[in-house]
Amino acid sequence: MIFLHPSVPLIILGDFNVHVDSPSCHLADEFLQLLDCLNLQQHVDVPTHSRGHTLDLVITNSVPISNLFAYDLGVSDHKVISMELSLSCSPTKAKRQIRYRDLHKINADTLSKDLQNLSSAECSSVTESVDFYNKSFDSLLNVHAPVRYRTVCFSCSAPWYTCLLRKMKTTGRVLERRLLASGLTVHKQAYREHQKAYATALRAARSQFYSNINNNSSGNSKQLFSTINRLLKPQFQSHMEATEGNCNNIITFFRKKVDTFCSSLSSSSALPVLLDDPQPGNFQPFSCFSTVTQQEVEVIVRRMKPSNCALDPFPTVLVKSNLCAINPLITRIINHSLQTGYVPATLKSAIIRPVFKKSTLDPEVLANYWPISNLPFLSKVPEKVIAAQLQSHLEANNLFEKFQSGFRSCHSMETALVRVTNDLLMSADAGFPLLLILLDLSSAFDTVDHNILLHRLHHTVRLSDSVYNWLSSYLTERTEHVALREAKSAIHNVTSGVPQGSVLGPILFVLYMLPLGHIISQHGILFHCYADDTQL
Repeated sequence: MIFLHPSVPLIILGDFNVHVDSPSCHLADEFLQLLDCLNLQQHVDVPTHSRGHTLDLVITNSVPISNLFAYDLGVSDHKVISMELSLSCSPTKAKRQIRYRDLHKINADTLSKDLQNLSSAECSSVTESVDFYNKSFDSLLNVHAPVRYRTVCFSCSAPWYTCLLRKMKTTGRVLERRLLASGLTVHKQAYREHQKAYATALRAARSQFYSNINNNSSGNSKQLFSTINRLLKPQFQSHMEATEGNCNNIITFFRKKVDTFCSSLSSSSALPVLLDDPQPGNFQPFSCFSTVTQQEVEVIVRRMKPSNCALDPFPTVLVKSNLCAINPLITRIINHSLQTGYVPATLKSAIIRPVFKKSTLDPEVLANYWPISNLPFLSKVPEKVIAAQLQSHLEANNLFEKFQSGFRSCHSMETALVRVTNDLLMSADAGFPLLLILLDLSSAFDTVDHNILLHRLHHTVRLSDSVYNWLSSYLTERTEHVALREAKSAIHNVTSGVPQGSVLGPILFVLYMLPLGHIISQHGILFHCYADDTQL
């Protein structure tokens, strides 16, 4: 039995597919009797279908309705029901002021000439070079694309919604207004045909967009599953207010969480056993980086994703489109940094963007957010160079653990699962007992001890001189802050962990876990680590 309180407004709308206007319809009589028993009233008394029946209904209990009528938009065989309700209006979307730059209005030739003049400048240190890069490029961007402000009410368009579709939508509104003003059959037919063409274009654009993504991600399962996940589980944007206080609360929460983990690890009695380094091999130490050429840097930058960070003085898309003019300066910065073994402080600063985990969670609970770290684009270019040379050193001297699957070429979660499954089947066939242990290390990347990692890099991996100094400078004196739109938190020093979102972070974490992998591999157990979690 259904109980409806008369003080609660109730509106039921839809196509019921019941001919309530037909006196001979037994189903319609029973339906109307049911509404009467529930003290509900059906308000539509005109045909709503092209064949003359009343199928689309408006049912209420105590909601006042006036000026109800049906009219044909020409896009369906059902008419549109229009009515006026005396209800409180829902709050409109809050408007806010945004800052933007008209990058598409930049004169490419003029910008290229100005960039070439800047790239010829010489600086005495890598810090001066990076400061010159940031300040000069920021000033140049303000000249060619000054900051503008606009008050907007945000509603994000679908990524596949093109300019052509937007023009078709505008044309449809013009035809709709013309039809409502004249009521002529010719205008009705024109509007109907246009709306059908618009609906077809929407389906085609959406299908083509995702088909292109699937075709371009051939062999890239990560990209494919990411696309599927976005379709099935759209990202939920939390409604946390963008204030300085909220930013400070978020970064304080996450720093306390990491400090708590680090304290518990340092007090663990089993920790000294895991900190014993494997015996260093008999190979030459890696003491000097090779300098890179402009051609090598160009290849690296071209392959990098055009992601932007608020700390970038120049949009990544402009860097890549004007790389010929900017490349000499970037190459000098990288080589100067490699030779001196020093990373400037501006390249060691990160912005944390909190991302809500699930739409079903409480947005007021800070534990329900992921701290996503964004690094400057310029900082990732030398990391690519370092990663390639460090990878060559590790592979040439066989420093990777035999069963290490994560963050290695031709290794992945799939290869780890194949190996585990094979070992389990082989052991079961041989009649041996089976035991599978899975460990999930919380905040694994954030709790890496810098002193232990540097000790391991020096004694086990045999890094020395400028190579060791560069990685030591890279890990220490890093800073981070939380940003919610224009609001920012206070800057905090990072005292532990490898940088998330960086190129070197995964490799350094694997090297940090070498003793654990060494112990495990001695017992023939598969070791696999990935993301910021580690599983054995």
